[in-house]
Amino acid sequence: MKSAAICIATYRRPEGLARLLNALAALEMPDGWRIETRVVDNDPDGDALAFRQAVHQADLLVRTASEPRRNIAHARNTAIAMGPADAFLFIDDDEVPSAGWLRALLERFDAGDADAIIGPVIGRVPTHTPRWLVRSGAFDKPGPNHDGPVTWRIGRTSSTLVGSAFIGRAGLWFDPAYGTSGGSDTDFFRRAHERGARLVHERRAFAYEDIEPDRCTLQAVLRRRYRAGVVFGRMNRAPSQFGRVMGLIKRVTLGVTEALSGVAAAPLIGPRLAFRGICRCAVGIGAFRGFNVGYTVERYPERKSAA
Repeated sequence: MKSAAICIATYRRPEGLARLLNALAALEMPDGWRIETRVVDNDPDGDALAFRQAVHQADLLVRTASEPRRNIAHARNTAIAMGPADAFLFIDDDEVPSAGWLRALLERFDAGDADAIIGPVIGRVPTHTPRWLVRSGAFDKPGPNHDGPVTWRIGRTSSTLVGSAFIGRAGLWFDPAYGTSGGSDTDFFRRAHERGARLVHERRAFAYEDIEPDRCTLQAVLRRRYRAGVVFGRMNRAPSQFGRVMGLIKRVTLGVTEALSGVAAAPLIGPRLAFRGICRCAVGIGAFRGFNVGYTVERYPERKSAA
């Protein structure tokens, strides 16, 4: 029988963790697989009692560990190091899988045409969130509209499976250099792709993400786009100032063009297109800053929950 480990890194989200674990307990179980759930607490100074209660109230056998270093890459690596498995599945502590999530991922892995499988994530926002912002797709991770090969650029550790040939004891770990800025998952999938990993998208393996209220504003979305640009810049640092400037001009020009087009079309289709252009500008500016050695941003500050 093959084994699969569901790996969860958690930080100060006991309610979300309890909701996730209860959903995992209700999943459709595929034949021929032994499933283990691993939870790593990445907040040694937090409420240990709340963490234990969240784990114990779930109708699910869970292995737990503590990672005292405040770094999500370390937390994910700790979950992997808890023991070997044929497949490692990742889902965030603010997400809830659909009933067929596990079955869809493992059936696709059994098909033998993929080393990593990525499913879509649908954002669930508070009712006060502006409708146009929701319709812009800012809170979804949809992936392509097909089941098949995808680029490493959509790689992430939410609604994802990675085979043991490309993780952990195979020599690939999450890089702690990106553990507080975000991007350790994208960096991981880039390196896996360079080693020959086959990445595919599986639409049946969808999950829901509960978006926190403080993330449901225009300013918060633009901050995340800027931060994503910084991480992209760090991963793709241009060898010269000229290359950095040209990259900035290219991205910002495309963003401004799209934003202006969106403004012109706003009476017909609303502000979504203009918003995408503004987001592209934010990414471009962030990438320009990220090209510079030593510049970084913090995605996981010391606060109640990670943004």
